[in-house]
Amino acid sequence: MSQPLKLDSVYVIDSSALIDLARWYPADMKIFRPIWDKIEELICNNCLFSHYEVYREITAGSDLMVDWCKDHKEIFLDIDEVQIEI
Repeated sequence: MSQPLKLDSVYVIDSSALIDLARWYPADMKIFRPIWDKIEELICNNCLFSHYEVYREITAGSDLMVDWCKDHKEIFLDIDEVQIEI
């Protein structure tokens, strides 16, 4: 039985995790659909993010995640002022 998501948690995902996810746990296989559903739930609840460089890295190639990244471009954030100051 799956546990409910803790919506006070935020997750950041990198390119290798996204690429491996698509490669080894494809969304079109019924057995892996719950994983992708949870990812969609995290995105809808603003709990999953990545960096814009991850988007650029994946969309520059021909990986399985290119279309997915383009469909979820809103999760890929650029560096902000606080990060620049550090």
